[in-house]
Amino acid sequence: MVVGVDGSPASIAALEWALGHHGTGSSPRVVTVYGNHEIGLELDGVRLASPAGGTSRADAEAVQAAVLADHPPELVETAKILRGHAGFQLVTEAVSARLLVLGSRPSGAGVTHLAPVTSYCARHSDVPLAVIPEGGGTDAPLCEVVVGLDGSDNSVAALRWAAHQLAPGGSLVAVAAWDGSGDRSGHGSAAEARAMLEHCVSDASAGGALPSIDLLVARGRAGHVLREASRGRDLLVTGRRGRHGTDYVRVGSVTTSLLHHPITATVLVPPRYESAA
Repeated sequence: MVVGVDGSPASIAALEWALGHHGTGSSPRVVTVYGNHEIGLELDGVRLASPAGGTSRADAEAVQAAVLADHPPELVETAKILRGHAGFQLVTEAVSARLLVLGSRPSGAGVTHLAPVTSYCARHSDVPLAVIPEGGGTDAPLCEVVVGLDGSDNSVAALRWAAHQLAPGGSLVAVAAWDGSGDRSGHGSAAEARAMLEHCVSDASAGGALPSIDLLVARGRAGHVLREASRGRDLLVTGRRGRHGTDYVRVGSVTTSLLHHPITATVLVPPRYESAA
């Protein structure tokens, strides 16, 4: 795992969550990014300013030292401090990682402003992105996982990914919203939504045996339905693109809302991503 740390309470929660869920592999790798307005990066035709605006390497070193003071030496030894655009650096650093982990909407000034950074990582990360709310740095097993499905191949990939993260004996719930209109935020009827869920589960199972999956169909806007379904649960998982092709630079408006205002650990699985079993 790669964890973006800027000294904010939310980024510290992200690190604690990563430490509790990195599995039996190597420890999470902490990355702190600093930069200034003189650093210009052009990506996809857009010039990006460093969100750290004027902070220095000394600031970043101070942040890391404070955050990692009580952590094992191996975590300190593998930590990195990079200069440039925070989103670009984090996405690049995580390209071979299992997961990129960020805190959500930090309070106060940090070395990087993670709200735009989260948006950038959500659009460009090739690995799943986990966004952890302040106070969400628990190491509790992932016993209750919710997956939002919309019928797309991407949501099927998200379901497979979620199944691999579930603790033994845990509860996996596939959720769909319907609102009677059949527009881009939901399905036209409860029956249509349930049929879609069953089809997604069948497709996901074709890639290998899955644990038992409960189906939940609820009337309402998709964002509200998913938020309420995830309340009190350990993890919410969704795919990156919607079935109708509407997106916010490849991130659906529903997903954007869930990532920026999560009430539990929320993971966005990129298109065509396949988990290692």
